[in-house]
Amino acid sequence: MKQLLISVAIVAAFSGSLRAQMVNKIPLSGLRADYIEIRAEYSGYRETAIELEYGQSNKKYNDTYVRDETGKKMEFNSALDFVNKMKNYGYELLQVYIDGTKKNYVMKRK
Repeated sequence: MKQLLISVAIVAAFSGSLRAQMVNKIPLSGLRADYIEIRAEYSGYRETAIELEYGQSNKKYNDTYVRDETGKKMEFNSALDFVNKMKNYGYELLQVYIDGTKKNYVMKRK
């Protein structure tokens, strides 16, 4: 019983620190697109906002950014950091190309 209580306490502590990741008000776990495209926006030293397109209709340009549950743009270490996170959602890197000065990462659902 003591181990169960400890396990519950650990899970509760970690769940409070986890943040939902959403794009266009859809959780990343709910994306059903076969292909997605990722671009990084560097806004300062080691701050990276991620734009994710999956074919959604964007009413506003800001609808493409990955946000937390409060609607704030999430920051990642780099675009590649986010590419690695998307592996957990069943995507694999298909292609990288440069558009102007930005790298674009195309991923495919496995």
